[in-house]
Amino acid sequence: MLSAQSYQPYAYPEDDRTMLVMLAAHAAVAIENSRLYAETRQRLTEMEAVSRISTALRTAQTVDEMLPILLDETLQAIGTDSGGLDMYDPAANLIRPTANRGWFRKIGAAPIPPERGIAGAVFTSGQPILIDDFAADPRTNPEVREMIPPGWSGVCIPILTLDEAIGVMFVSLKSPAKLQPDQLHLLATISEIAGNALHRADLHHQTERQVQRLASLRAIDSAISTILDLRVTLGVLLDHIISQLKVDAVDVLLLNPNTQTLDHAASTGFRGEAIKQIRQYVGEGLAGQSVRSRGPVYIANLMQTTQDLRRQFLAGEGFVTYVGIPLIAKGQVKGVLEVYTRSRMDPDADWRSFFETLAGETAIAIENASLFEELQRTNLDLSLAYDATIEGWSRALDLRDRETEGHTQRVTEMTLKLARRIGINDNDLVHVRRGSLLHDIGKMGVPDDILHKPGQLTLTEWEIMHRHPILAYEMLSPIAYLNRALDIPYCHHENWSGTGYPRGLKGEQIPLSARIFAVVDVWDALTSDRPYRKAWTRKAAYEYIRKNSAVLFDPTVVGHFLKMISEE
Repeated sequence: MLSAQSYQPYAYPEDDRTMLVMLAAHAAVAIENSRLYAETRQRLTEMEAVSRISTALRTAQTVDEMLPILLDETLQAIGTDSGGLDMYDPAANLIRPTANRGWFRKIGAAPIPPERGIAGAVFTSGQPILIDDFAADPRTNPEVREMIPPGWSGVCIPILTLDEAIGVMFVSLKSPAKLQPDQLHLLATISEIAGNALHRADLHHQTERQVQRLASLRAIDSAISTILDLRVTLGVLLDHIISQLKVDAVDVLLLNPNTQTLDHAASTGFRGEAIKQIRQYVGEGLAGQSVRSRGPVYIANLMQTTQDLRRQFLAGEGFVTYVGIPLIAKGQVKGVLEVYTRSRMDPDADWRSFFETLAGETAIAIENASLFEELQRTNLDLSLAYDATIEGWSRALDLRDRETEGHTQRVTEMTLKLARRIGINDNDLVHVRRGSLLHDIGKMGVPDDILHKPGQLTLTEWEIMHRHPILAYEMLSPIAYLNRALDIPYCHHENWSGTGYPRGLKGEQIPLSARIFAVVDVWDALTSDRPYRKAWTRKAAYEYIRKNSAVLFDPTVVGHFLKMISEE
């Protein structure tokens, strides 16, 4: 046995020491290469997963399409089939399960407020939480704990946009598998990509929605300004409300100020016709509540309210949510706009704002229609008053000249008949009628001794008599609404050959209405008794008109007139 003093370490030769150093260096290089290779494979795996998820998210058109794709691709990248995706609903202030796989789908979790559960803690803090056992974790919601299978661990990570959380994602592994650091790193990367992608998609969706809404408002404004029929305008409005607000049915009730009832005006989306028969007093039901409060009424679940008096009428419609809003124009309630959905709807502030805008447009349409109807009534009353005045003047002339009593009414009716036959449109016939009634209004300025003289007139008297068309023009031209009726009183004594009076107009220089009236006026004068002669026979008057075609009268008008007389 060697003593400590006698022990001497083995001294390697110089070549052996060099070899050992080289071997150690090679070993270190091999270990480092192995580590780098593993890290490279890990990075490639992560990059493949990230690329696959990014591509999948880009192919989706909407947020609703992106969410299940995001969950499925994430679970595939981690190598599990169980997980869930919960998104925050700001309108209801709830975190709602949106996409679930594996045992998450089986438990059927309900929406929760942001301050509850694992999802609430992650959403509020913006930090991921590792879970050793979902069933045993004290932060798990008690109402679903018993439905969670034991032995499942995992993580809950936030889905973050630039500065806030918009949801959370659960990823779960069956024991004994555990999430590794590289997998957690991958999930963090996916969370960032998902948050940005969802945020961009949401902004894109909002932009598209605003563009669509602006287009709807433009179409509605166009309908209001160009369509005078309220039923047609309301039809356009209801179609846009259905498409833009994503509701199932909509109706408009108009307030009848005389009966103080809300009556059906228009509706769409209803399965039955009962809504059209509904009439309710202002103080009753949900619509009445909206009128009384002058504000919107929102009922999330119609089955839980007793205020809707129309429940029996709407049986079978399957409506769940109701929103009604008063239609107010110039401070006055015109009616109520109501929308229904067959599934629960929790409208956000943007939806409510656009609903109020559409209600305002509807109120404007109703107000415009009311104003137009009132204007029509006023115009009709005014027109009737005008015509009554004109007929009064005509009767006064007939009373002044009893020998021609009835002449004005006869020539007016016959002139209108002939004018229609020639093709005068209805708008112009109004002025033809007024001109016919007033054709001799200028004789009011002719002295009685000349107008009622039983014998022949002297040249001086004829000069005075021939002035009555000028007197008619001077009397009527200051009256604006009679301007288009002046042609007959002013020109019905002009002749086709240019030999008439007062201006000697020739041919088509004479207004058509005056040319038509001239034939009828001479016919009635010839076939009527006068103080200075007896009435001509119809045959003799017929021949006179025919012979003076293209002399006194327009030949085209004469042709139509003689044919009309022959048919009679």
